[in-house]
Amino acid sequence: MFRNCEDEEDVGREVALQDALTLLNRLMSMSPSAILLLDGSGLIHSANPEFLHTFRISDERLVVARHIRASANVLGKSFVAAISALLDNGKTAVKAQQRFQLADNSTVTLNFRCQRFGVDDSGQSMLFAGEVTDPDAINMGAVFDRLPTPAMAVSQEDNVIMAANAAALRAFGLRREHVGNDTITQILMRLDDFNQIRTDIESDGGEAGLVCPVHSLLGGALNYQVKGSAFTDDERMFLVLEFHNTKAHAGERAKTPARGPTPRKGLLSRVVDHLDF
Repeated sequence: MFRNCEDEEDVGREVALQDALTLLNRLMSMSPSAILLLDGSGLIHSANPEFLHTFRISDERLVVARHIRASANVLGKSFVAAISALLDNGKTAVKAQQRFQLADNSTVTLNFRCQRFGVDDSGQSMLFAGEVTDPDAINMGAVFDRLPTPAMAVSQEDNVIMAANAAALRAFGLRREHVGNDTITQILMRLDDFNQIRTDIESDGGEAGLVCPVHSLLGGALNYQVKGSAFTDDERMFLVLEFHNTKAHAGERAKTPARGPTPRKGLLSRVVDHLDF
């Protein structure tokens, strides 16, 4: 029995939408923004870890597969009212800032945007993506760990690696026991390279980066463009280093040419810029 063209087109749309949702879910899990995905009727399909953290939700099953209009006791009345209104007004894209009262009576202010998408009207979904405006409410530990480039915080006092994100652990073969115990110059970098990076950070902010070899405990060394910034936390001083892949033939210790003054961007801004979609 043969399928007619209209049936084939319908199947194609369903497959395309499913592929898009699969990709979107992968991006959502990495994003430092609070993201909620709903279908056109208001049924919640997924909520990423940052959304659960922002809205004080202990288990995604409290929201996923529930209708937004029946979730006020979990998400808070003001958020549910705002999203319900957006579902009803038919706009394809909305950007705004709003202070939401959560279910536990705490409040959170979000810069958010809602975007409708889908392969056709019947398959249309809506994406809510919100960024916390209060820096004290941002889970910086989660943001640091989700940074797609290897990054670590090094104590300025003794060069000890005090924090390393998941990408750094993978790239350099680090284990958790190295963090807090070993210095970066013992296992990953030459002392003169690290001192040059420190000098660059003090003189021009370190945004240009220094190209130098970085060793891996898995064996061998690769050239990375190492960018850095100074960070102070509870009277302790750190250098936050980001390791960007560079071409294998890049000369050791070659300073990236400056291209005029560039506005400094914080670690969080770079994370959001990289993952924003």
